[in-house]
Amino acid sequence: MNLQTSILKNLDIDYSYQLAKRMEQFRTNPVLGYRPAGSRAEFETGERLKKEMDIPVMMTYGYITKYWREKVGLEKSHINDAVCISKHPYARLLDTYYLTKAVRHHNRQIHKTNFSKGGIRKRNQTPYLVKGFCLFDKVLYQGKSYFIFGRRATGFFDIRTLDGVKVNKGSVSYKKLRIQDTAKAYLKEVRAIPHMNKFTCVLA
Repeated sequence: MNLQTSILKNLDIDYSYQLAKRMEQFRTNPVLGYRPAGSRAEFETGERLKKEMDIPVMMTYGYITKYWREKVGLEKSHINDAVCISKHPYARLLDTYYLTKAVRHHNRQIHKTNFSKGGIRKRNQTPYLVKGFCLFDKVLYQGKSYFIFGRRATGFFDIRTLDGVKVNKGSVSYKKLRIQDTAKAYLKEVRAIPHMNKFTCVLA
């Protein structure tokens, strides 16, 4: 088992998401933001993380992260900030990162707003299975992985990458798809990190 496989195997996306949601309870000003830099809410969040984690947790500041990022020559991004916060900006990184997204499983609106003839209200929800596929199933199409974002009873689906790039204008026949993984509450997509120089300067 290589390092990348080992890290992926031990990821707990649901725990990470729930932890992030719990952190939202610490707010200073709802208008200016949840945790302005240097605020009491930011301090309380750090203290909660110290209790939550079984690893050392230390507070840092944006100007320190910016100093290391500019010194090494990294562009501003979430990944590069994480590299600098670790205080190991020259460490050799993996070639990929994982993009995750929380998704729904049904339309929240059960029925359509307007009544049909005879006073019948049509359902606004597609059946759970359409041609054997669920909403947000991970599928293989022409050698690449996509997610099902929309389904039609005719069997033509809207498949996309996690950042919303459509395939064939949002209309691909189910006969050309092969399921890779069933729908989960959190979608996960592997992304490549293009390297900038011989160290580990990256753009993301």
